Amino acid sequence: MKWIKKLTAVLGLVLVLCAAVACGGNSAYTVTVDCDSLIMGGIQVELVDENGVVDTKDIGKDGKVAFDVEGGTYEARIVCKAGLEGLLDDYVCEIKTLTEKERSVTLHVTPKSDLDDENTIDYNVTVQLPDGTPVKNITVQLCGGPDYACYSSKTNDSGLAAFKLKAGEYEVHIASSFHPAGYTFDDSQYKMNAEGGSLTVQFKKA
Repeated sequence: MKWIKKLTAVLGLVLVLCAAVACGGNSAYTVTVDCDSLIMGGIQVELVDENGVVDTKDIGKDGKVAFDVEGGTYEARIVCKAGLEGLLDDYVCEIKTLTEKERSVTLHVTPKSDLDDENTIDYNVTVQLPDGTPVKNITVQLCGGPDYACYSSKTNDSGLAAFKLKAGEYEVHIASSFHPAGYTFDDSQYKMNAEGGSLTVQFKKA
């Protein structure tokens, strides 16, 4: 009988360890946002993995956002809320990576006017539906470049979002809050190279 009790105890310990570590489960990640108080209420934090946006949350009064998601590696980035297109056009937003070992990061949102005035080149992104219809008044982000940050611009009536940035490679991102009803956007599909220039991107039917 003693060996049965010992076996039961061992199995119980294994189950506890499995639930806590080996069997996955959710993990807590924290993102702190350092930005101008004037825009704090109009922005959110997106948590993104290799398959796209995992979760989007508002920022608390203390500047923090807590995510309870499956353990893994995620990219944390800042987006503006729907209805506040253009809010981040004058700011540069950091991007940082969260991992199982580094579950807390701080994202800084810096006014462009505070940055050094270095040489920039033109990057132009035109956003369309599959039939070529321009998508106006949404926020497009170019993320990457030498400073690994996100830059925002609002599309005009022709669906054009214009940027002047340091030369570098950038990915095109459009926050889920700006996807037209019935459509989705693949953040991994479109990239711009260090030469700048123009690129047309399209939503896909969901």
